[in-house]
Amino acid sequence: MKVPFIDLKASYNPLHEEIMKEMNGVFERCDFVLGGAVRDFEAAVREYCGVKYALGVANGTDALVIALRALNIGKGDEVITTPFTFFATAESIYEVGARPVFCDISPESYNLDPKGVEQFIEAYCDQNEKGIFNRATGGRVRAILPVHLYGLMADMQAFRHLQEKYGLDIIEDAAQAMGATVDIDGKEFAQAGSVGDVGCFSFYPSKNLGGSGDGGMIVTNREDIFEKAKALHVHGSRQRYYHSEFGYNSRLDTIQAAVLKLKLPLMPKWLEMRVANAQLYNKVLREKLTAAKIPVVMSAELPEDGARPEGAVVLPSEPRCLHHTYNSYEIRVPDRDNASKALNEQGVGTMIYYPLPLHLQDVFEYLKLGEGDLPVAERICGDILALPQYPEIGADAIEHVADCLAGYLKG
Repeated sequence: MKVPFIDLKASYNPLHEEIMKEMNGVFERCDFVLGGAVRDFEAAVREYCGVKYALGVANGTDALVIALRALNIGKGDEVITTPFTFFATAESIYEVGARPVFCDISPESYNLDPKGVEQFIEAYCDQNEKGIFNRATGGRVRAILPVHLYGLMADMQAFRHLQEKYGLDIIEDAAQAMGATVDIDGKEFAQAGSVGDVGCFSFYPSKNLGGSGDGGMIVTNREDIFEKAKALHVHGSRQRYYHSEFGYNSRLDTIQAAVLKLKLPLMPKWLEMRVANAQLYNKVLREKLTAAKIPVVMSAELPEDGARPEGAVVLPSEPRCLHHTYNSYEIRVPDRDNASKALNEQGVGTMIYYPLPLHLQDVFEYLKLGEGDLPVAERICGDILALPQYPEIGADAIEHVADCLAGYLKG
């Protein structure tokens, strides 16, 4: 039995006729750029996320760059973020001329650890009436950029506390987490992207809400951020052919908006299916690995340093409602690279998100961080493995993946 890592056709095929109808509508209207479907989709996202403003852009990376620019973050500024994420998170900080500051991650959630952020500020920064300044570099710490990794929101209640304490902006990288929720300030189920000053989404085909190509979205409750972002995404222009600053050609394509508008009402059901998949994975992996006398722990049971017990397989914590959307299903296994190879040879697709933390990437050598500086991220990069996960995968496929993994680990 072959189990692909992701099967985009499984969600596309049932919607084929409706998608073609939406696309044909765009061609009939010929409103290919900033067309009606873009405005309709932005309105739908505003309502879904519970925010005042939504702006479609070309991709998730542009969403981050424009969001940072809209907050006037640039040269001489610093942004605290995670080293355990896709490159675009930190690349966007560099792109606007700012300096990324990497802090370690939580061993349970794999997201940026608020305790580590506060420790960095208290130990290495000075605060005065002008702001927070990094003692070593002289740069002004302007913002925190948490990533909602794998579809699980970061600890936004804690980051809101840090925002109030230090006067920092918060940019949410919610590329993998549309539809994820968190309880904050007594309000249940605050949507990803709606808690910070600005949230950024990607509509890359593999995301919770995936398009038929690239696409991105910026959401915010702040009018000043929206108005500046709106200008930046069309060459820094608020009035056609008049430009107040240098911007970007970053518009959500009308065809993509039409497809995404069609898919958005279906996403809650797909998220329920993702959570059900994760619950089944947890169940069958625990059963099969325990029967094979392979120790299993949940991520919530890990020690604070994130160390995996020798020989153990680490499974995700149990889902709690839709707080975790399981955009990908991640486990931690010994001898990860050979385990991945063995599964691939049996027709089971796997991915490694991510094999090398950002602070050890060549392009960030100038930050002068080395091995051992962010030990939790480094340790998890060494044994994290993504198993096949998409809404339609099915119980038989999950059982087969578990059988293949248990068979390999049992030797």
